[in-house]
Amino acid sequence: MLLPRDTDSILTSVKKTTRLVTAEDSCVTCGVGAEIVARVTERAMGSLENAVRIACPDIPVPFTPPLQKAYMLGKEMIEKKAEE
Repeated sequence: MLLPRDTDSILTSVKKTTRLVTAEDSCVTCGVGAEIVARVTERAMGSLENAVRIACPDIPVPFTPPLQKAYMLGKEMIEKKAEE
């Protein structure tokens, strides 16, 4: 749970830019990004042109360092997905 959450600031930004990008080091399903997108959709659907949720895949976290590196988000992956 992400509290306190400044939903009004998020909504102001979405209304200004028409876009929303969330990035988190958690699984995509039921994550903080999903909750933020849901709240924005409820309150500012008409202002939202595009929403992107960037998160780790819905799989168990790998144990080995090379697989963990592939699993976790990095700066390059976030930039690439946000630009798409």
